[in-house]
Formats: sequence, C-alpha cells, structure tokens
Amino acid sequence: MFLPSPGASRARDVQSRSTIAAHVSHLCFYLSVVLRSIRSEAVGKIDWKESWKKQCVTKSEWETLRSGCRQAYTDVLAVVKGMDAWDRPDDVTDSLAILAHTAYHLGAIRLALGVVRRD
Repeated sequence: MFLPSPGASRARDVQSRSTIAAHVSHLCFYLSVVLRSIRSEAVGKIDWKESWKKQCVTKSEWETLRSGCRQAYTDVLAVVKGMDAWDRPDDVTDSLAILAHTAYHLGAIRLALGVVRRD
C-alpha cells in the first residue's frame, strides 16, 4: 500500500515539526511541481511554505489528500518510465533528487506512523 491510513484524526496526532498530513500534503505538492517541470510546463514561483500549511485534516480531506498524492506519484512515475532518452543535462540529477526527497518524506511518515500506532 502506498500510504497506509492511520485515519484522519490520527494523521495529525504526532507532535513534531509537521504532522503526517503535512508531510503528505507537501509530498503531493512537490510531485505536482516535479511533474510540471518534467513536462517543461511553467512552474512559476513556488511557495514551499504553503505546501506545509495543511496540518489538520478531516476524514474526507485525508482521503482526498492520499488519493491526490497517489495520483501525483503515478503520473510522475509514468512520465519518467516513458522517457525515451535523458536529453536534458539535469535529467539524471533531477531523478535522483526526486528519489531522495520522496524517500525522506515517506520515511518521516513511516516513522510518525510508528509513533502514532504506539499510543
């Protein structure tokens, strides 16, 4: 499962710098920026702080956030897999950055889930 669900109320329970919901929101935002960049679409000025503002979610918002993040991941994966050539100078570097950044946040989510489940 891409993102196991602790439930909307538990997704905000871990008291650290950011909640699970915030990490998922940021990851979804990040992947959408990455997708636009890979497609050579205008990205514009990116407000990274805004991507962290969703700290608390309702059950409905949590499900929407999870499914949106899953879709963003699926879209980025499809584009990367569909690339015939890595023509741009930063293609390999960007791909490694996507991997590292996403792994960090998924790790933070997994860690927080462990804390949530112990309570």
